[in-house]
Amino acid sequence: MQIFRQSIRVSLFRRGAVFLLPYLILLSILLSPVAVLAAVAPDAHEPDDTAASAYPILLNDQNPAHMQMPGYDWQQFHNFHQANDQDWGIYYAHAREVVYKIEVLSPGPNCDAVIDVFSADDLNNPIQTMNDRPAGEAEYLDWVVHRDGLYYIRIRSYDGAVFGEGTGYKLVLSIPVGTFIGFVRGTVVPPVRTTILTDGGGEAVSLPNGFFAMPHLAGTGFLLTAQADGYPLHSQRIDVREFGSTELSVTLGYGPTSGFDAPAYLAANPDLPRSWGKIECIAHYTQFGFKEKRAVSFEVSEYLAANSDLPVSWGRAEALNHYNLFGRNENRLIAFDPVEYGTLYGDLPEDWSYEVALSHYTAYGRAEGRVASFDHVAYLDMYSDLPRTWTQAEAFSHYWHYGKFEGRAYDAYDETVFEALISGTTLADTQ
Repeated sequence: MQIFRQSIRVSLFRRGAVFLLPYLILLSILLSPVAVLAAVAPDAHEPDDTAASAYPILLNDQNPAHMQMPGYDWQQFHNFHQANDQDWGIYYAHAREVVYKIEVLSPGPNCDAVIDVFSADDLNNPIQTMNDRPAGEAEYLDWVVHRDGLYYIRIRSYDGAVFGEGTGYKLVLSIPVGTFIGFVRGTVVPPVRTTILTDGGGEAVSLPNGFFAMPHLAGTGFLLTAQADGYPLHSQRIDVREFGSTELSVTLGYGPTSGFDAPAYLAANPDLPRSWGKIECIAHYTQFGFKEKRAVSFEVSEYLAANSDLPVSWGRAEALNHYNLFGRNENRLIAFDPVEYGTLYGDLPEDWSYEVALSHYTAYGRAEGRVASFDHVAYLDMYSDLPRTWTQAEAFSHYWHYGKFEGRAYDAYDETVFEALISGTTLADTQ
């Protein structure tokens, strides 16, 4: 009888458990810790939830005098305002002997931040990750940069379901060793995202309003380059004050490196490191390559065609070796466009064959002071007293009838024009 009663109790319990199971699950959910906290508004840097919308980070130089300067956003205030919120930042870093330090400071009690660092060529696999502190404690990552380039920093919550109140934090990027004496800041016009570098170790990505700031060594004659998508690479010389800040305005537009092709430059100059990117190639060309008369590109067929005294059987190695050893010092043409040569001068046929046009230039044109090509954009860019709306024909007509007699330069790769362009002046300012 006792056994019978026990079996009835067990059977009823099992049936009741089945009946009550949905209610038990609901009760356990209601009694579990609540991940969703009081709502907060998105921080000022949103939207920055993807690499494509990453917000530029400015390097903190830890100099109290610089940290008070208007617009110098050396610390960014963020929060996790929605589930699985991510805050992406972008920065151009140089490979240095010292390390960069990425810090998540003053975190709220519910902020358990994870720091991820990505290279620009792999946004799926972080090269470094850090999360060894509990929620409410500061997090930092010592970042060693092995290659110059753009990098992305992502801050995310360890538990993506935790967001809202108490998830705020400050993001700071610095180089902990010492402080910089000089400081450069300014504005890019137009205000588009621009990577700004100098050969003095300066590095910055401009903010959405065009503002940029970067700690810098003090000194004179630094080469600054500015690169933005859709614009030619801009370059100019700058002097950096020892104290206070050096103010700059960077105007994107035409420059001596407009349309510069880095792979072609490396192919034309085999003694340069194959690993160089566009920034390194531009820096080398503006500092050394131009004065050394290095070719920015080189096509064997065009070089041999423009110099008929050279063996047509030469391959790339022989032709390039000849140009580097002899041709550039002899001011030989790398290429020749018979159509442009003919259209520049009204007294020459426009339908000349390549051979006839080149023969004329070699036998007569060069001695008569004729030019084989004419860069009208550079010509108008360098002389502010000339209308910028002129066509190539109008600009060349001015040069041919007046400009050359006034001593005006005609080509962006004329040394006078080149030096003026990278110094940020116009020839009209210096005459």
